[in-house]
Parts: sequence; C-alpha cells; structure tokens
Amino acid sequence: MIFKKITTLSLSIYNTIGKYIWRKPKIKSIDETIDYILNNQCSVSRFGDGEFAIIQGNYNGFQEKNGELGNRLAEILVAPVNNHIVCLPDVFGNLKGLKKSSKEFNNGLLRNERRAWLKLLNIDRQYYNAFFTRCYNMFEDKTQCRKWFSKNKKIWEKKNILIVEGEFSRLGVGNDLFANAANVQRILAPAQNAYSKYNEIFEAAKKYGEGKLVLIALGMTATVLAYDLAKCGIQAIDIGHIDIEYEWYLMGADNKVAISGKYVNEVKGGDLISNDIDKEYLEEYLEEIILEVI
Repeated sequence: MIFKKITTLSLSIYNTIGKYIWRKPKIKSIDETIDYILNNQCSVSRFGDGEFAIIQGNYNGFQEKNGELGNRLAEILVAPVNNHIVCLPDVFGNLKGLKKSSKEFNNGLLRNERRAWLKLLNIDRQYYNAFFTRCYNMFEDKTQCRKWFSKNKKIWEKKNILIVEGEFSRLGVGNDLFANAANVQRILAPAQNAYSKYNEIFEAAKKYGEGKLVLIALGMTATVLAYDLAKCGIQAIDIGHIDIEYEWYLMGADNKVAISGKYVNEVKGGDLISNDIDKEYLEEYLEEIILEVI
C-alpha cells in the first residue's frame, strides 16, 4: 500500500514537472508556416524572447515595462482567433542548422527560461514558426534562404499593402522586397515604446487597412496589433525583422551589421539613423507615408 502511494505520488510529480520540462510545444517548420499563410490568407502574431520578457514584467531594448501589454501578449498565446496563427521561436528541440552563435544564445536563454515560457503556452495548441521572417542570419546552412524569401514575397504579391512600422524602420526602402506588391502605403509609429500610442495606431490601421494586407514591424506592439486586426476581419502579419534579414541576405553578411538609413535595434550603433538613402528611393518612400502616429 505504501509502495503504491509512493509510486502514485512519484508519477503525479513526474507528469506535472514533465509537462513543463520534457514536453515541447508543437511548432511547424518555416516552409509549413509560409505555406499555411499563403493557403489560408491568415493573420500572424510572432513571439520571441522580447515578447516573453514583457509578459514576465521585464523590458526590451525598445519597449519599456508595461503590465497591460504583458497581459495582452499572454492572452494571445492561449486564446485562438479565427484565421489567425501564433508563431513561436523554434528553439525548444534540436537546434541543428543554426550557426554556433545562435545555438549558444538560444541554449543559454532556454536554460533559464524554458520552464517559465512553457507555463505560458497551451502545450496542445498548434503553433507556427516565428523564424519565417528571421530566415537568414541565424542559419549555418543558408541554401534555403533564397527559397524562403521568394515564398514570403508571394504573401503580398499583387496586393495592396499597408505597412505599419517604426518611424526609422523603412521596410523595403532601397531593395526589391515589396516590388511585386500592387501598391504600398505606410503608417509611421514610434521607433521605441510604440505601445504608448496603441489606441491611435490600432484605429489608424483599422481605418486604412480595410481591404488591404497589413504588414507590421513594431516590436511587441505588432504582436498585439495583428491579433486585434484579425478580430476585425483584416489580414495582418507581424512581419518583424524581415527587411533587415533581407538586407543581410543581399549583402551576404556573416554577422548582424548596421544598415545605412534603417533602425537596427540588435546592432551596436544601429539606432544612429541617417537619411543616407538614394534620392529616388527616398522620394518614393515619402510619397507612401499616409499618416504619422508619433
């Protein structure tokens, strides 16, 4: 009887701990994620270490602590919305394929945060791959990168798009990332602490995003905005760092480097923004701006 009780107790403890330590979330591959977006015209919210930090009451380099934002992010992780997917960093299992520095970063992060992150997830929910926009720098084998960028471009091919971005992000300016879109308009928002202007940004995106594909590069605010716009029936994708990744891909960069004329929060000196942009591109970019919520 005593043995049976001990065995039952041990099994209970094992199942409880194992739920958070040994199990891992179900995350689709990059190709499966892009294909799902293309086939379903769905909205996308992406999570990374910054979003989890805000949920846990910490701050990120360009977003101060914000309890309301943390609660919204936690909600999105477990509250399904029609035609909307949630993407997680695919770091909970084998890190094969990532370059050494990326493996070291993610291994160190997960040693401290795995249990806390897993407690925030619905372990039975199907998640998708946040790296579909982070599809160059972190990978050791870059033979798939060209294909991933080409597939991503199909998401906005021949579509009218509204880009909601930080005022110095300048997505696609100086490259051909959005050259296949039918039309591009932009709403500029604060480069840092954008959530302080969330209501204004949301109302503007809802007004000008009707009938368009909305692409958002606005840190943690983008994660929430894509979710809220999806509830309004507007396809919105938290597109994150895809433009910077594309710039690094075009130049064949081995490491993260600053991009002239663009805000790169992950690089030393990347916040020192200049207007060193070709006149032709600058004029086109300025014409695309329909509103500033700064």
